[in-house]
Amino acid sequence: MFNKNKKIISLFILTIFFVSCGQNSKDINKKTYKPINLKHKSESFKQGVYDGCKTASQKYKKNSNAFKNDFEYNNGWWEGRRNCEGEDYPY
Repeated sequence: MFNKNKKIISLFILTIFFVSCGQNSKDINKKTYKPINLKHKSESFKQGVYDGCKTASQKYKKNSNAFKNDFEYNNGWWEGRRNCEGEDYPY
């Protein structure tokens, strides 16, 4: 009986140990920021990246007119938002 209790307690302690050593869910889901190559990109695209990245950092910024009517700005905004999501504001 004592031996059985000792095994159960040991198993419980090992389980707690392994669970506590696991990765934090934030670490698993966190993306690594990679600078976007803005060389040879239009100023409109660059502004979109800047605004999208700022939005991803909880500071909503979007030029609604450009977003609706300017393909380059729209693409840049989405690129910046996806790239910067969950990261500190790098720009």
